[in-house]
Amino acid sequence: MTLRELIKKSNYKKTFNVIYKNYYINQPYSSDEIVEIDLSYSKVFDTLKNLKEVKNSDLEIHLIQAVQEDLKENSAEIDVCLYDKEKDDLFSIDFFLWSEMIDCDVVCGAKLPNEEILAHILWQITFWGFSEEEMKSQAEVTKNALKEGSVEVSLDELC
Repeated sequence: MTLRELIKKSNYKKTFNVIYKNYYINQPYSSDEIVEIDLSYSKVFDTLKNLKEVKNSDLEIHLIQAVQEDLKENSAEIDVCLYDKEKDDLFSIDFFLWSEMIDCDVVCGAKLPNEEILAHILWQITFWGFSEEEMKSQAEVTKNALKEGSVEVSLDELC
Protein backbone atom coordinates (compact mmCIF):
# COMPACT_ATOMS: atom_id res chain seq x y z
CA MET A 1 0.00 0.00 0.00
CA THR A 2 1.33 3.48 -0.83
CA LEU A 3 1.35 6.45 1.53
CA ARG A 4 -1.51 8.00 -0.47
CA GLU A 5 -3.57 4.79 -0.19
CA LEU A 6 -2.81 4.62 3.53
CA ILE A 7 -4.09 8.17 3.99
CA LYS A 8 -7.26 7.42 2.03
CA LYS A 9 -7.92 4.31 4.16
CA SER A 10 -7.23 6.05 7.48
CA ASN A 11 -9.47 8.10 9.69
CA TYR A 12 -7.83 11.44 10.49
CA LYS A 13 -9.19 11.78 14.05
CA LYS A 14 -8.04 8.26 14.99
CA THR A 15 -4.64 9.05 13.46
CA PHE A 16 -4.29 12.26 15.45
CA ASN A 17 -5.31 10.45 18.64
CA VAL A 18 -2.38 8.05 18.09
CA ILE A 19 -0.03 10.99 17.49
CA TYR A 20 -1.28 12.66 20.67
CA LYS A 21 -0.98 9.47 22.74
CA ASN A 22 2.54 8.69 21.51
CA TYR A 23 4.13 12.13 21.26
CA TYR A 24 2.18 14.84 23.09
CA ILE A 25 0.25 13.44 26.06
CA ASN A 26 3.11 13.78 28.56
CA GLN A 27 4.26 17.18 27.29
CA PRO A 28 3.31 20.51 28.90
CA TYR A 29 0.94 21.73 26.16
CA SER A 30 -2.22 23.70 26.88
CA SER A 31 -5.56 22.64 25.42
CA ASP A 32 -5.34 25.55 22.97
CA GLU A 33 -1.89 24.43 21.82
CA ILE A 34 -3.14 20.86 21.30
CA VAL A 35 -6.03 22.18 19.20
CA GLU A 36 -3.52 24.17 17.12
CA ILE A 37 -1.33 21.08 16.68
CA ASP A 38 -4.41 19.04 15.71
CA LEU A 39 -5.33 21.62 13.06
CA SER A 40 -1.77 21.60 11.74
CA TYR A 41 -1.77 17.82 11.34
CA SER A 42 -5.21 17.99 9.73
CA LYS A 43 -3.83 20.40 7.11
CA VAL A 44 -0.87 18.07 6.47
CA PHE A 45 -3.29 15.14 6.10
CA ASP A 46 -5.34 17.09 3.52
CA THR A 47 -2.23 18.38 1.73
CA LEU A 48 -0.87 14.86 1.33
CA LYS A 49 -4.20 13.54 0.03
CA ASN A 50 -4.24 16.20 -2.68
CA LEU A 51 -0.66 15.92 -3.96
CA LYS A 52 -0.26 15.02 -7.61
CA GLU A 53 0.71 11.46 -8.42
CA VAL A 54 4.44 10.75 -8.55
CA LYS A 55 5.73 7.23 -8.94
CA ASN A 56 8.98 6.58 -7.14
CA SER A 57 9.44 2.85 -7.46
CA ASP A 58 13.00 2.77 -6.12
CA LEU A 59 11.95 4.09 -2.70
CA GLU A 60 9.84 2.62 0.08
CA ILE A 61 8.80 4.04 3.44
CA HIS A 62 9.85 1.58 6.14
CA LEU A 63 8.62 1.49 9.72
CA ILE A 64 11.05 -0.34 11.94
CA GLN A 65 10.26 -1.31 15.50
CA ALA A 66 13.29 -0.83 17.73
CA VAL A 67 13.31 -2.01 21.32
CA GLN A 68 15.04 0.39 23.64
CA GLU A 69 16.29 -1.01 26.88
CA ASP A 70 15.86 1.38 29.71
CA LEU A 71 16.83 0.96 33.36
CA LYS A 72 13.18 1.32 34.37
CA GLU A 73 11.41 -0.44 31.51
CA ASN A 74 11.58 -1.80 27.99
CA SER A 75 9.73 0.32 25.48
CA ALA A 76 9.14 -0.05 21.79
CA GLU A 77 9.79 2.83 19.45
CA ILE A 78 8.90 3.05 15.78
CA ASP A 79 11.48 4.53 13.44
CA VAL A 80 10.40 5.75 10.01
CA CYS A 81 12.98 5.68 7.21
CA LEU A 82 13.20 5.67 3.46
CA TYR A 83 14.60 2.56 1.86
CA ASP A 84 16.32 2.86 -1.50
CA LYS A 85 15.89 -0.52 -3.17
CA GLU A 86 18.49 0.23 -5.84
CA LYS A 87 21.19 1.15 -3.31
CA ASP A 88 19.91 -1.24 -0.62
CA ASP A 89 20.18 1.55 1.94
CA LEU A 90 18.00 3.15 4.61
CA PHE A 91 18.10 6.89 5.20
CA SER A 92 16.27 9.60 7.10
CA ILE A 93 12.87 10.68 5.85
CA ASP A 94 12.99 14.07 7.64
CA PHE A 95 14.15 16.24 4.74
CA PHE A 96 12.61 14.25 1.90
CA LEU A 97 9.90 16.11 -0.04
CA TRP A 98 6.37 14.92 0.68
CA SER A 99 5.47 15.40 -2.96
CA GLU A 100 8.14 12.84 -3.90
CA MET A 101 7.16 10.21 -1.32
CA ILE A 102 3.37 10.32 -1.51
CA ASP A 103 3.18 7.32 -3.84
CA CYS A 104 5.98 5.28 -2.24
CA ASP A 105 5.02 1.89 -0.84
CA VAL A 106 4.80 1.68 2.94
CA VAL A 107 6.42 -1.35 4.56
CA CYS A 108 5.76 -2.11 8.21
CA GLY A 109 7.19 -5.20 9.90
CA ALA A 110 4.93 -4.85 12.94
CA LYS A 111 1.21 -5.61 12.89
CA LEU A 112 -0.18 -2.11 13.40
CA PRO A 113 -3.50 -0.53 12.43
CA ASN A 114 -3.41 1.89 9.49
CA GLU A 115 -3.92 4.91 11.75
CA GLU A 116 -0.94 3.98 13.90
CA ILE A 117 1.32 3.46 10.88
CA LEU A 118 0.20 6.80 9.46
CA ALA A 119 0.64 8.55 12.82
CA HIS A 120 4.32 7.55 13.00
CA ILE A 121 4.89 8.65 9.41
CA LEU A 122 3.16 12.01 9.96
CA TRP A 123 5.15 12.59 13.13
CA GLN A 124 8.42 11.95 11.34
CA ILE A 125 7.72 13.98 8.18
CA THR A 126 6.55 16.98 10.22
CA PHE A 127 9.59 16.97 12.49
CA TRP A 128 10.88 20.19 10.88
CA GLY A 129 7.49 21.79 10.20
CA PHE A 130 3.95 21.36 9.00
CA SER A 131 4.65 22.16 5.33
CA GLU A 132 7.23 21.32 2.69
CA GLU A 133 8.27 24.98 2.71
CA GLU A 134 9.04 24.90 6.45
CA MET A 135 10.95 21.64 5.99
CA LYS A 136 12.97 23.06 3.07
CA SER A 137 13.78 26.17 5.11
CA GLN A 138 15.01 24.07 8.04
CA ALA A 139 17.08 21.90 5.68
CA GLU A 140 18.78 25.07 4.40
CA VAL A 141 19.39 26.32 7.95
CA THR A 142 20.88 22.95 8.90
CA LYS A 143 23.02 22.88 5.76
CA ASN A 144 24.32 26.40 6.46
CA ALA A 145 25.02 25.61 10.11
CA LEU A 146 27.07 22.60 9.06
CA LYS A 147 29.06 24.73 6.62
CA GLU A 148 29.70 27.38 9.30
CA GLY A 149 30.89 24.65 11.64
CA SER A 150 33.52 23.60 9.07
CA VAL A 151 31.82 20.28 8.58
CA GLU A 152 31.27 19.42 4.94
CA VAL A 153 28.12 17.36 4.57
CA SER A 154 25.88 17.41 1.52
CA LEU A 155 22.13 17.70 1.90
CA ASP A 156 21.91 14.23 0.31
CA GLU A 157 23.90 12.87 3.25
CA LEU A 158 21.43 14.43 5.69
CA CYS A 159 18.49 12.75 3.99
